[in-house]
Amino acid sequence: MPILYTVESKRSFSIMNIFFSESKMNKFLIPFLSLYLLTCDSPERVWDNPYDPNWEIDRSILILPVEQTIDMNEEIVLDVQFNMYSDAVFAVSMVIDYDSTIIQQINFANGEVFGTENISFVTAEDSKIFLTISFLQGTDPDYRSGLLCSFDFVGIGIGSSKIQIAVDDLYLFDPNGNEIPYDDIYLGSTVITVK
Repeated sequence: MPILYTVESKRSFSIMNIFFSESKMNKFLIPFLSLYLLTCDSPERVWDNPYDPNWEIDRSILILPVEQTIDMNEEIVLDVQFNMYSDAVFAVSMVIDYDSTIIQQINFANGEVFGTENISFVTAEDSKIFLTISFLQGTDPDYRSGLLCSFDFVGIGIGSSKIQIAVDDLYLFDPNGNEIPYDDIYLGSTVITVK
């Protein structure tokens, strides 16, 4: 049932009357309401996922580019893309597996997901990168999706190395330190071939 309103003329009308009346106000109201509805804030996916051309995956952590071939001693930058509506993720901890006989990790750079007020710990050991990034306690987090971090690798041996996030070693935490379930997060991997 439409909601009834009373105007100064003491005449009652419904919202539907506004849209279907023949008043001059109608030609201004419809474009205004259309503009308002189109600009309402709603979660909208703003990232590309090469693993998901049909846009069916809503939450993912990807390693990009998807596949790449490099020469010996050539460097490559791999990005870890954090694609989700991260309105509660205060920290992330993960292990990234790779073959250290094929490529060697030589550099790390923070991305924009945790802003400039963050703390990060990174170490590489035995074909694994141990990574933890968190907002600083006491800061007002500005949650966002985007680039979590970047790694520079260099080719040191002939062959292919799959680079992937270890499913059993991924942890997301809320501001209270509670672990956030991530059963529906897609984890993308990549392969670097050194020739």
